Amino acid sequence: MPPSGSTFDPTTPPATGSGIDQSRSGLETREPDTCQIDEFRSFTGQPATVAESSVSGRPVRVIPPDAIVTQDYLPRRVNFFTDGAGTVVRVTCG
Repeated sequence: MPPSGSTFDPTTPPATGSGIDQSRSGLETREPDTCQIDEFRSFTGQPATVAESSVSGRPVRVIPPDAIVTQDYLPRRVNFFTDGAGTVVRVTCG
């Protein structure tokens, strides 16, 4: 809360030496495409069960609509996002 008689302007950057680390965005650094995503994009439009069973030697996650997922980032993991019918609509790494 600003001191009495002063105004707060949210567009004013914090003063230097404010103790706030401005160099970090809060996001983890992402590694390059270590899951070879191009190998798995062809599963878009197919049932998630087929996509999931076709991936071996790496972690896989099937994510239905409105699912709550952890934000842990595993560079080699393949994520298959599905629609309500269980069809893959998007593929990502992480």
